[in-house]
Amino acid sequence: MSGAPPPDAGGGESPDAIQNWMLPLIVLTVGQFMAVLDMTIVNIAIPTLGNEFGAATDDIEWVTTIYSLTLGVIAPASGWLADKLGPTRLFTYGLFAFALGSALCGMAWDLSSMIVFRVIQAIPGGVIPMITMVIIFRIVPKAQLGSAMGIFGLGVVTGPALGPTLGGWLLDQTSWHLIFFINVPFGVIGALICMVKLPKLAGVPDKKFDFLGWLTAAAGLFGLLLVIHEGPTWHWTSYKTLILATASVLCLALFVVIQFEKDEPLINLRVLKTFPYTVSLLLIMCVMVSMQAVMFFLTLFVQQVRGLQPLEAGLVLLPQALAMMVIMPISGKIFDKFGPRVPAVVGLSLAAYGTYLLTLITPDTTTTQIMWWTAIRALGTALAMMPIFTAGLNAIPPQYANAGSQLNSIMQELSGSLGLAAMSVFTTSTLAQLLSDRGALIKDTGTLDQAQIMGQYQQLQSHVTSTAYANMFLLCTALTGVGIVLAFLLRNGAAKPAPAPAPVATEPESVVSTADEQPVPVAMPSATSHLAALPDSELDFDPDQFRERETLRS
Repeated sequence: MSGAPPPDAGGGESPDAIQNWMLPLIVLTVGQFMAVLDMTIVNIAIPTLGNEFGAATDDIEWVTTIYSLTLGVIAPASGWLADKLGPTRLFTYGLFAFALGSALCGMAWDLSSMIVFRVIQAIPGGVIPMITMVIIFRIVPKAQLGSAMGIFGLGVVTGPALGPTLGGWLLDQTSWHLIFFINVPFGVIGALICMVKLPKLAGVPDKKFDFLGWLTAAAGLFGLLLVIHEGPTWHWTSYKTLILATASVLCLALFVVIQFEKDEPLINLRVLKTFPYTVSLLLIMCVMVSMQAVMFFLTLFVQQVRGLQPLEAGLVLLPQALAMMVIMPISGKIFDKFGPRVPAVVGLSLAAYGTYLLTLITPDTTTTQIMWWTAIRALGTALAMMPIFTAGLNAIPPQYANAGSQLNSIMQELSGSLGLAAMSVFTTSTLAQLLSDRGALIKDTGTLDQAQIMGQYQQLQSHVTSTAYANMFLLCTALTGVGIVLAFLLRNGAAKPAPAPAPVATEPESVVSTADEQPVPVAMPSATSHLAALPDSELDFDPDQFRERETLRS
């Protein structure tokens, strides 16, 4: 049952819901923020780490690659771990372990030790995001889930936005060690608060581990993420890349088959039969691809074309983080009042407009313009993100909370990485084509000295890079437009309370008698007759139960 107790007949309120959920929510948000922030804050420190360890570019990139690969292995098993240990205990252990892994990374003495310590850090770093939404879904009353997710969204969205700024400042003012040590006090203090204030949620300790399902999922995700990270180095059309990509897809297809055949699957993929949840998952993919690509290439643009230092580049991108921090809690209130469709459509429309403005970038674009354009885009993303998340989770029965949370987190990681890789291929090919076309138009340089030739080439490079990035931003605009269309499929109107539990039917009275007494009628509840009173959504998508219920009704 994936770590959740059986729901009521209406599939509505979780029995673990509490009224004083604000402090536990803040702790959960801080934990999520740490895990997400770490992935972006390390990216900006890669050149510094390469110089510190004397490593080549291809080698030092394994500091980030190994983290993503470990996430792909641990993510499918996080639901089972939550069942085995209990969600609260797993989250507390995860914070302690993440603090320990961060401390070890800060003490790394060479590239090999850093890679080993990043694996240790990535294990809890992969579990924390998976389990956080499960706990929120269980402790927050359903009527207040939108507001709670709006606050929680601060950790989801502002982490990537603040990463470049905070990382640049730490590298400029202190040393690379602090980008890891900064996690330690937050992790330890957060874990201690969890032990005191977080409700003790029960798991399912006797649940069996689906080893074959985990093996196929881990192999598929590991291989696919490895292809994404190493594809540019191996070349996308090489046999190594194509064979690994094919094997990974086959493993994931086998995983899907196994999950539908298992009585206790690792991830209950039947949750995908809930239409609103599937729509929200597709929307999350659209948003994550666009968000990851825009943030990555904007960071490159302001440093490569505008010539800004890491701290200056981070400050240019800071307004979008501030915009998200302001709008995210408000988006939860809007969701509670209007439902998911209004904020999702309006937010994605703003995000599409802001992304379209970025297609106007040139080498002469000012930093002020970039700040305004990214802030508009961030306003829209923040307005839409949490209503999309919450709409999907609200639509599924509580027993699928783990499965829904796992799929959300896996698709965020996978779609962001896959989308960024695809956008990188598109941008690189566009850049090469533009350099070739425009380079042929340059006039004879025989009369120019070397300095003049170099200046002309740099100017050409800046214009071509700007044009290639602008084309990529246009593609992100179109993808966000697809998200707007999907957002119209979300339910309109504010959330309604779950229906009251359906009465449980009983079999006809049976007779119990003794030698000295007359027969006494005793009501004997049947193990299956309650199915006749259940709606379709409560049959766990089991065809046998469905046929049995229809037989009972007839």
